Amino acid sequence: YASRVYRGGCWVSYARDCSSALRACFQPSIGLNTIGFRIARTIPEKNALSLLSAKPINNKLWTPPKLGMKFVYVAPGSFHMVLNDVDSDEKPVRKVTVSSGYWIGKYEVTQSEYQAVTGKNPSYFKGSNKPVENVSLKDAVKFCQKLTARERAAGRLTSGYEYRLPTEVEWEFAARGGVKSCNYEYSGSDNIGNVAWYKDNSEKKTHDVGMKTSNELGIYDMSGNVWELCHDMNGSYTSSQTAPTDVSLDWPQVCRGGAWNSCACECRYTSCLMPPPFIRFRSMGFRIVRAIPIKSVLRKSTSNHSLAKPIKEKPWTVPGLSMTFVYVAPGSFKMGSHHEKSEHLVTISHGYWIGKYEVTQKEYQSIMGSNPSCFKNINNPVNRVSWSDAVKFCRKLTEYERAKGRLPSGYEFRLPTEAEWEFAARGGNKSQIYKYSGSNHVDKVAWYILTSGTSTHEVGTKSSNKLGIYDMSGNVWEWCIDSCNYQSGVVTNTYRDGLIDPYCKTGSYRVIRGGSWSSRARRCQVAFRFSFVPANKDFTLGFRVVIAPAN
Repeated sequence: YASRVYRGGCWVSYARDCSSALRACFQPSIGLNTIGFRIARTIPEKNALSLLSAKPINNKLWTPPKLGMKFVYVAPGSFHMVLNDVDSDEKPVRKVTVSSGYWIGKYEVTQSEYQAVTGKNPSYFKGSNKPVENVSLKDAVKFCQKLTARERAAGRLTSGYEYRLPTEVEWEFAARGGVKSCNYEYSGSDNIGNVAWYKDNSEKKTHDVGMKTSNELGIYDMSGNVWELCHDMNGSYTSSQTAPTDVSLDWPQVCRGGAWNSCACECRYTSCLMPPPFIRFRSMGFRIVRAIPIKSVLRKSTSNHSLAKPIKEKPWTVPGLSMTFVYVAPGSFKMGSHHEKSEHLVTISHGYWIGKYEVTQKEYQSIMGSNPSCFKNINNPVNRVSWSDAVKFCRKLTEYERAKGRLPSGYEFRLPTEAEWEFAARGGNKSQIYKYSGSNHVDKVAWYILTSGTSTHEVGTKSSNKLGIYDMSGNVWEWCIDSCNYQSGVVTNTYRDGLIDPYCKTGSYRVIRGGSWSSRARRCQVAFRFSFVPANKDFTLGFRVVIAPAN
């Protein structure tokens, strides 16, 4: 502190030097005929450096010294929480109570703030005042831990408080405006353009924080710009529940608020994204709170569901992600169509699990970080995905579940073979030899050209087949893992009698099955075969996943 600041310009200054924002400094011993001073009447301070020990005061805006991050106080209160207004599993409204006041970042953590604490800037869209992105949950937690340790050592953290990510309840309460809430659709307005950088105005990039209008508490960008990581794992809240105070880094974790590449519905403060904790996206950042501690944020989950594995003849749900799988026992069946004289005997020698539903947009976005679908609804099947996209999804899911020890030895998540797909669609060993998957009446089991209204529909809203599997006729075409050629129809070297576990690896096309929302009834039959080039991303294309022996 060898120099001292002076401000405001003087009688010999140029106009620019008189700007209220201009700063300059001199040695404190220097006296000039251009330097004077004015005084302030304020609270006593033993010396100027004592300001650095300042601590936050309830109901007051607070800025930690040196770092410059601004925090807004959120008083305790209650609100009615709904996790997502387009997710049928989350429609019930819960009254949730936030029992302790806390301070939340006025802005998303910026790149300059992140770099000041961690020494690095991983962001794709560079700009010191833009929100940091391309960070994982673990990166965000480490940032909070480093900041907590530094501020605690400097004596600037009140006993019993820490810097951390907000819980989902804390985040939504602040986004709604706390006790000052006006119940807007987005954080601060019913007009998304006033408060959010999103798909229609972002120009495919993030923007400096605080450039849009704030919400009722003076907090910015809680709709749009970047998805914001929350502390707690996705879960349900019971009626009148108090905000949770413990959490694990199992997955998927919760992000809220939408991003620069989100549609308007994803920027509501009720919308959520659920990525695994190791995933980084250029649309994902975070905001922090100064609040009561949460016990051992980095502890490994010891809950039973994190160790559960699929058990033969039992349905299984991927912990946290809620993807449900139905077990299909080994067996033999007549594959193909009797009317087209293509029937042949095929044996599936292994049991496997197949998705009860087509992969939804919510599930796809949780793993891949994006939603390419044409018909946006998180419970609709993902569409506009190539064969390669579907394979990459399966590999990422396999990598994570294998690391968690939840995959049976020799098994992986992958696309079904054509034979596995048709065996499951027919009902496996419970088959009634229906024309469509679950019925001889297409309207009962399929969204197709006469019932769809020219769009996809939420999965599981038609009748299931005998195994309890939905939408294997209609909604979206489903990629299979098999290669093929196309010569006035699908051509493979495995479509013949007497084979065990047939799987075609040759050909420049890939098999698709089941028909879609735009298909005629014939194409929704369980025996109908079609194909596309693997790079095709048509809006009728989706997929379903199996847990099966690795191919």
